[in-house]
Amino acid sequence: MTCAEVRLDEYLDDELDLAGRAGVEAHLSGCGACRSELERSRKLEKVLRSIPSGAPPDVDRFVETVRLRSITPSGCS
Repeated sequence: MTCAEVRLDEYLDDELDLAGRAGVEAHLSGCGACRSELERSRKLEKVLRSIPSGAPPDVDRFVETVRLRSITPSGCS
């Protein structure tokens, strides 16, 4: 199996059959690049799962922060 053939997303989401999982795991055992990519995907998934769903952004606070930064000269407090 080559890096292009590895289905890391399906592996991460536990969507592969036993043979598919075994093939990916065999590839991962010898490919540091794919192991790194899998680890990055796991970290991203963890971050995304930590974000509360349906939580609206605080737009007013953002706008006020931008406004204050635009009128305060750089380097001044």
